[in-house]
Amino acid sequence: MEKKGSITVGLCLVLSLILSLTAVSIRSVRTAGARVQIAAGMEQGLYSVFAQYNRTLLEKYDVFFVDSSYGTDGFHPEQMYNTLETVMQKVVHPERDRLLPVSADLWKLNLTGGGITGYALATDGQGAFFRQQAVEYMKETLGEQGIQRILERLEGGSADGEEGDSAVDDLMEEFDREKTEAESDAQTAEAQPGSDAPTAEAPRKNPIEVIREIRKMGVLTLVLKDSGRLSSLELDTASLASNRSLHSGMGTLPLPESGGISDKALLMEYAMTHFPCYTSGEGTGLNCQAEYLLEGKGSDTENLKKVAAKLLAVREAANLLYLSTDPVKKAEVDAMALAITTAFGLPVAQQLVSALLMACWAFAESVLDVRELLDGGKTELIKSAAGWQLSLENLPELLNGLDSFRKSPERGITYEDYLRIFLLAESEETLSMRMLDMIEQTMWQEGEANFLADRCVCWMEAQMKASEGTMEFNITRSYGYYQ
Repeated sequence: MEKKGSITVGLCLVLSLILSLTAVSIRSVRTAGARVQIAAGMEQGLYSVFAQYNRTLLEKYDVFFVDSSYGTDGFHPEQMYNTLETVMQKVVHPERDRLLPVSADLWKLNLTGGGITGYALATDGQGAFFRQQAVEYMKETLGEQGIQRILERLEGGSADGEEGDSAVDDLMEEFDREKTEAESDAQTAEAQPGSDAPTAEAPRKNPIEVIREIRKMGVLTLVLKDSGRLSSLELDTASLASNRSLHSGMGTLPLPESGGISDKALLMEYAMTHFPCYTSGEGTGLNCQAEYLLEGKGSDTENLKKVAAKLLAVREAANLLYLSTDPVKKAEVDAMALAITTAFGLPVAQQLVSALLMACWAFAESVLDVRELLDGGKTELIKSAAGWQLSLENLPELLNGLDSFRKSPERGITYEDYLRIFLLAESEETLSMRMLDMIEQTMWQEGEANFLADRCVCWMEAQMKASEGTMEFNITRSYGYYQ
């Protein structure tokens, strides 16, 4: 009997051990299953949050952002958390949707709390996350060959010209001083008995005086053939993203790093393909949005005026460079300068007048160039004899021939090409924030009056807490359009 009893005790001990191992295994499986269930709920919840991206932004600008205002006039990231929690509840408690009895809940989890621990906005880092999406879109659209073609096209351009007084103004001031002194000397000579001062008749139309009057006219009056393309909309630039006080993101997500000149070129190309300019057709709101990216003014007129003046300065420098290398045209200038200085009794100023005439000629040629560009034509980057439009004799008739004197070469660069060059000279941060300005005003025109760029979320991190019996679970996950 003792032998049988010892066997029974041994079996009991073995069974106890097996039951303990089984219980531990079941508990371990329940714990692992609960963790998987929570993680699945968290990820599905985040996917649901970011599935609510703004459709208009995607259709018009090819970028993904969740508008956390949800149509209201405030910043409400808590709405994103509510979506996350709601979806998690459905995943953690599937029986509630399937009308199953409570006993069908295998994990018996309860969500006990949570919150958003980080998010990134479109305006963070001076538009860094928006910029990253724009560049990635262009990479996927163009590919490596397209990027290379953009860089090659930009290598031949220059954006050194800036708005401001040209060489004409300085030379005219010096010419006026010389002329005043000569007239004073002539009056003194005439007052002296027996004086025999030489006289000469001035040209019928002095090109210098004609250009002086033309330069007093507004630049848009000279270069615009059709001002009807300009929108009458006036923006309050202080209310736009680049100027107002902004919400900022939080968390540990690092800002995207710039990829150098290739990323800059792609950002410039994104700007040209998504924001209309004067020659590309009407936009929503402002029609000269690409010009706004360069100048940041509140109206089409102001922005185009600034860009046209900059373009005029660039063309004037290029045309003056050509004139200085053309011996035939230099000889024409010297001959006319001699006639003018003789007529005014300024023989010593012939060199000055030659330089002034050359600058006036280059300016007048540039007016025709810019007018052609804004009319949708092309111009040679550096002029050739065949491509030169205005003769020196016709210089005084510039206003009468603004359209009849113009030529459009088969090969050359367009107004859009010049804008690309100018945009490449701007900082990525400035371009990004001004793009967001234009996106805001377009969204307002589309009927989304409460849309603001600094409410647009592209990444979120959240933490959730859950319990199952005596077990507590903490989980942190993040998701976004930028990874």
